[in-house]
Amino acid sequence: MTPLRPERSAGRPSRDVADRPDVSLDGGVVMASGDPVGSVTLGPVVDGDALLWYEIDGPHRGRGYATCAVALALGDAARGGVRRVVAEVAIGNPASRKVLQRNGFRVVETDGPIHVGADEEPALRYVRELELAGPRGRR
Repeated sequence: MTPLRPERSAGRPSRDVADRPDVSLDGGVVMASGDPVGSVTLGPVVDGDALLWYEIDGPHRGRGYATCAVALALGDAARGGVRRVVAEVAIGNPASRKVLQRNGFRVVETDGPIHVGADEEPALRYVRELELAGPRGRR
């Protein structure tokens, strides 16, 4: 993989979170105004790296929920000692790629082609370096 320089805002939620106080995480469930709209999972952590998965239910897509949920998950990950988060996204999924880019992820090279999903779609690997945070987000 291509080495990355940590982003200045690594581990801090994107500004979209401040704009969307109605979005929260309840365990792995993405909540919007108290209603479940999707899920986000970080796991398992190996050598300080975690793999990120997320999905917003069809009728709720395009409203910024994924961007906010990923930002919140990154904050939780940093507070939990995760140093780097990895996500793999189908090349043909530009909306999901934008979610990651808005949250400071960068595409990295891989040793060979990667594929995701049941259809084994060609994918890109994204990585986000995090700053470790204290229990309440203090550095």
